[in-house]
Amino acid sequence: MPLQLQERDIKILKFVYASRVASQGQILSRYFNGCHPTAAYSRLKKLRGENLLTLKSTVVNDKSQEYLCITDKGWELICNSWPFAIESPLLKSDSPAHDLRLNEIFFCFERLKSFKSFITENLLQTSSTLKADIKFRDLSRLNADGALVLLGPDKRTYVYGIELELSKKSPERYQEKLKSYYLADGIDGVIYITGHQGIQNSLAKVDSDLCKLRDSILYLGSEADVLKVNQKMYFRNAKMNGIELF
Repeated sequence: MPLQLQERDIKILKFVYASRVASQGQILSRYFNGCHPTAAYSRLKKLRGENLLTLKSTVVNDKSQEYLCITDKGWELICNSWPFAIESPLLKSDSPAHDLRLNEIFFCFERLKSFKSFITENLLQTSSTLKADIKFRDLSRLNADGALVLLGPDKRTYVYGIELELSKKSPERYQEKLKSYYLADGIDGVIYITGHQGIQNSLAKVDSDLCKLRDSILYLGSEADVLKVNQKMYFRNAKMNGIELF
């Protein structure tokens, strides 16, 4: 007997597509709150049995981590359920460990009172509607890890590019990327969340050279600090100014 899909199943498929990957634990905490874990895992197993999701594994923080990604069949069920067009779907992740960690960052953003939405890289890269939107088109071009949309206390909408930087790159790479962010339209800044202090120091040094005669739009914070915050987040820049998100 074919599986009767529930509204929650569609939400799960859309979340996995948007994020490219998701652990079973992430899906349980997001969509099965109050359900017994046995029932939740059973439902995910049924979605896998229908070939809507597939289970794979990667290494996160030196530990094996299973994750789910959407299949072609799963995509066919949700392809017309978005408020914008998606013409070139991407169903795999080039860096599942990075994307799993980014999901946890997204969950923290989602708890902010000012949170409006988070547009993932996969949506930015596969929707012509988003690529044409002045708020998001440059973030799509820059391959940002996401776009964080907040509602400020002044009732204005703020858009920040999000970058989860887990490995240190050359100063030249950072300079090229930050220069592009300074030329971007429609955004209020870029937030770099880093795996260790050395990355923050490198970014801050490059940014100091770039913004000697202008205000910095780069804001820095550590992954560990973001993950332990429930209500407020603070990100600083090279000039020791910053933004507080709440």
